[in-house]
Amino acid sequence: MSSYAEKKRKLQEEEEKAKAVVSVIVQFQTADGERKGPQIDIPSNSTPSQLEELLNELLESEETVPFAFYIDKSEISSSVNELTFVADSSL
Repeated sequence: MSSYAEKKRKLQEEEEKAKAVVSVIVQFQTADGERKGPQIDIPSNSTPSQLEELLNELLESEETVPFAFYIDKSEISSSVNELTFVADSSL
């Protein structure tokens, strides 16, 4: 198989995986490792704004507090999916 065809096939497979919504169990914690709230099951296509809304509800914040979300040391910018596939491919 040509290099181009193989890359195209891999890209199509990754796109299909990204479309599949699965759930992941998350544990929110501070940069210091202090856990915030319980472990919860969320859709893997959850966005940072959705995670922020959820965490503010869990913490019963009266005002919306901005948060950034990370898997290991990589910031989530579009969805949890984006980094779980990167982590899988680096194993």
